Amino acid sequence: MSEEERRARRSTRAMSVSSSASRSLARAPASEDVEEDESRARGETLTEDRRAAASWRRQSDAVHRVVHFATTMPSTITHKIMLERGWREVAPEDSNWDLFYADVGWIHENIHKTGARLADHQRVNHFPNHAELTRKDLMAKNLNRAKRQAAKEGGAEAAKRYDILPQTFVMPQEALMMKHAFRDRGGLWIMKPIGRAQG
Repeated sequence: MSEEERRARRSTRAMSVSSSASRSLARAPASEDVEEDESRARGETLTEDRRAAASWRRQSDAVHRVVHFATTMPSTITHKIMLERGWREVAPEDSNWDLFYADVGWIHENIHKTGARLADHQRVNHFPNHAELTRKDLMAKNLNRAKRQAAKEGGAEAAKRYDILPQTFVMPQEALMMKHAFRDRGGLWIMKPIGRAQG
């Protein structure tokens, strides 16, 4: 199929899709089919991720429903933005929510600790073990571990991808190593608390 034929085919589908708002359910298969046809023409197969994205587009195009959210922090800018978007707030006790914007303590007590399962459409703003990425000392530990693993599996070239973090020491446990590095390299060093959004 030539490029011109593909373009004509896409525009025909686009016209038949956009001709009526009442036919919004027909829109998704067209976009999915077009993407699949284009992939096939390039000799590619449509990956599961791309197929899922097309399915999500179909659902979001076909169903323009209001997002229901619950929160334990009503006096925040995030709460105000959700309301301004036209999202509908439900009580935290109500299980009919799509997004729950909560503090870490609530998520830990009500989701992680109890082993509660979220429905496929439900999202929360914290995930288990998030401190492994959000605390400075743990993030440094994990990036250094990933760098060592990459060096072991792919050599020095693979390990270079992890050179995004300056040399980091956790005090007071690594104070001696820090003194040696400071003596060898000199320069400016930054000291930050490990957590609590302080730097």
